[in-house]
Amino acid sequence: MQQIYENFAEIADKFDNLFVDAFGVFWNGKTFYDGSREILAEQVKKGKKVIVLSNTPELSVDAMQSYAQKGMTEGEHYTNFVTSGDAIHNALLNDSIDIKGNKIYILGAKNTKIFNDTKYQIVSNPAEADAFYTGIPQFTEEEVEEHSLYADNFYRSPQGLYDSTAIEPFIPELKKLYRLGLTAINANPDFRANEGDEYGDIHTVIRPGLIAETYRKMGGKVIEFGKPHKNIYEYAFNLLNFTPSFSTAMIGDTYRTDIKGAQNAGINGVWCIETGITAKELQEGKTLEEISGGNFENVYLIKALACK
Repeated sequence: MQQIYENFAEIADKFDNLFVDAFGVFWNGKTFYDGSREILAEQVKKGKKVIVLSNTPELSVDAMQSYAQKGMTEGEHYTNFVTSGDAIHNALLNDSIDIKGNKIYILGAKNTKIFNDTKYQIVSNPAEADAFYTGIPQFTEEEVEEHSLYADNFYRSPQGLYDSTAIEPFIPELKKLYRLGLTAINANPDFRANEGDEYGDIHTVIRPGLIAETYRKMGGKVIEFGKPHKNIYEYAFNLLNFTPSFSTAMIGDTYRTDIKGAQNAGINGVWCIETGITAKELQEGKTLEEISGGNFENVYLIKALACK
């Protein structure tokens, strides 16, 4: 078994530049982990590039504004911010996504900013669509009432919509979209995320990656941007004029996206095993070997970015 370090400070000098995941690394869905902003700020002061690389469908300008309001700012705690929303928006602008037609149906929360200034049009009727976009999988109060069988799985978010800890409420709609033969476009490959509800309690809820994976298993076509896929790294490398090497690390809490993505991109992975998604998986009885499939190549293990 590989050595497990207490925090990133113990191995920081091994790396010249850093990619950093957000949820489960410096943000727990409700607040910042103790010491996380400080350790990132220290790396910035040392002249390193510290790039927040997030599987959020938000554009980076909006994500940066959100974190600035929480107390994390560009230039102090990180040098760059890149999102999967940026990567897919760039592909849409360049018309490099393999779908026929330009009409898009939104499944889930209707965040449509990634389609701004592109040729694509949002339609409300899936029968008129050429593809569908996996928005944040949330329900309105009326939709929750339609799925009363799963009432114990719904939690009201601070924004007023409802997150679900179960995939089953989404299956009927996915089956309809599959029968229509629509291609799915996804900008967040995360299966689950730890999110705060309206009271501040944290729940592990469904995210677009699991919607896309479920559709893929039905036989549907899925076009996906974000970790672990190389497209988000290639977008970031080109945007920042950056050459990948093993002097660069990707710090993340989820093996399937963050660490596997680092391996796919040709950089080191730094795996936070006692925060975020991996902490939840270990609590459920899984082992690091089971989660990783025993593949620890170019991977460092730390308990947490800073203090848990």
